[in-house]
Amino acid sequence: MTTCNLSRTEQAATPEVAAKDFTKPRYQASQDKEGYHLSVSVPGVGKSGVSLSLLDDVLTVTAERSDVVPESWKPIATELPQSDYRLRLRLDNKIDADRIAAQLENGVLKVTLPLKEADKPRVIEVG
Repeated sequence: MTTCNLSRTEQAATPEVAAKDFTKPRYQASQDKEGYHLSVSVPGVGKSGVSLSLLDDVLTVTAERSDVVPESWKPIATELPQSDYRLRLRLDNKIDADRIAAQLENGVLKVTLPLKEADKPRVIEVG
């Protein structure tokens, strides 16, 4: 059985990105026979504010908050981070990068990381 090799990583960023304040979002990773599934909590983010990139074996999820509120609105209390989100995970080399898919719904980004066909578990029939 393949084990999950998704691990957080820190890499040097461009000066513009390095100067920006990011919050690490909460996330959950799971695995089944088809691959890995990643759920990332990104409240306050719209579809146009999410980007995923894969460089070498590092998946970077960046989500920009779009807090559009009336000018007269004054918060009484808040527990939401005021910065954008960024999560970096080192992926297993068994991931089929061409078939990675993502969907954002109700503040949760769901990323599917399918295994390459050659790395999927095989069932052997007993005759």
